[in-house]
Amino acid sequence: MYLEQKISGILDRMGPAFEDGISFTLLGVRDGSAEVALVVAPGACEECVVPDAILESILLKEIRKALPMMRQVRVKRSSHEKGIQA
Repeated sequence: MYLEQKISGILDRMGPAFEDGISFTLLGVRDGSAEVALVVAPGACEECVVPDAILESILLKEIRKALPMMRQVRVKRSSHEKGIQA
């Protein structure tokens, strides 16, 4: 529970650094790996967001500042219309 709360807080702070209408939702944490949904609001520019590999690297760097045991972040793209694609 601690890891999930900590990572969710970091993701909440990271969302505004990207395009308006972009947010992150933590889907799960397991064995040092976080699965994160990139949620795109209606009208937001999904194509404007950096590629997943770069995004994963950025998020992992920020998460590891607080939780150095984390090894990986996987991003799944989603939209409010489609719901989170797991």
